[in-house]
Amino acid sequence: MEWANAGNPIIIEKFNPHYSDYPYGMFPLSSTYNFNSKKFKGLDGVGKKSIIGIETPIWTEYITRFEQMSSMCFPRRFAVADAVWNGNTKKDYKKFAEDAEFYCNILKNKGYNPAPRCDWYQDLFKRLLSTLKFAYNLMTKEMLKGLIFKNKDH
Repeated sequence: MEWANAGNPIIIEKFNPHYSDYPYGMFPLSSTYNFNSKKFKGLDGVGKKSIIGIETPIWTEYITRFEQMSSMCFPRRFAVADAVWNGNTKKDYKKFAEDAEFYCNILKNKGYNPAPRCDWYQDLFKRLLSTLKFAYNLMTKEMLKGLIFKNKDH
């Protein structure tokens, strides 16, 4: 943060809520939309003015299909863009969700596969289930063997 607090430009990227390759259950759309980059820990007044953008990466080592990738990216990209363009003073998640659905429909007509609106709003059980499913899919046979047999002799 010293770099930004000295007046040098920075791009904010925060694992939660900006990593798009994680399920909506782990990082709900509302968290992405409501993220306030001006409250990023360690930034003083100068540092806050040094923010020139927000990065929202998607890592594809576990994404095997274009449809899956576009579902993970959209409408999250809209939420990040709204945060950057409109700042944090004009937040209206209900209005944003309506607009995002409109733009998602345009993307569908262009061959993309944005996440359905039911994925944007998940109750606690559905969030937990999608997170566990995601974690399970990351497991390799060797990892599972290590977890199961690690303490076999104890």
